[in-house]
Amino acid sequence: MLLLHTSSFGTLRREIIERLGQEQARGMFTRAGYLSGARDARLIRERWPQADASSAFRAGTHLHTLEGMTKVEPLHFKFDAESGFYEGEFLWHHSCEADEHVAAYGIGQDPVCWTEIGYATGFVSGLFGQMVVFREVECRGMGHGACELPCGRQNLGTMGRCRTRPELPESGQLTCTSAQRPDASSEL
Repeated sequence: MLLLHTSSFGTLRREIIERLGQEQARGMFTRAGYLSGARDARLIRERWPQADASSAFRAGTHLHTLEGMTKVEPLHFKFDAESGFYEGEFLWHHSCEADEHVAAYGIGQDPVCWTEIGYATGFVSGLFGQMVVFREVECRGMGHGACELPCGRQNLGTMGRCRTRPELPESGQLTCTSAQRPDASSEL
């Protein structure tokens, strides 16, 4: 892991956006976040192999907060690994990514927490053993008080309010299926 001042992250983000364009930058930051989340999932499973799935999920929210990107507030999540069901909703408070984007570009119409979306997708997919996609429906970068992430696994019934499709890693580049699967079912 690397500690980096948020202003340095903001400068790096701004320069990448200016050089590559917003869509390319979004994809790059989302994929980097995905890798970080998947690696944190693997780290938690390796360090605490006997942890129940709910504890492992909670550890991920705490770890992401400690890493300094945002303060994660889980509203709820439940899953059944055997049937492939996952549903969750989280708030991100004080997203440094949104703050830096707003400082550089002002309030916009689209979510801007690209790295964090990638992280959430990579982390939960890594723990769950199959792709679980998060989408940001409210964002401080859009003028909201917090960033909101509802998520559903493949049925995507909870995704109706989504405004954007996250840029996911291209097929064959990244996998999360090697992670251990969590307990058969759990709810928080």
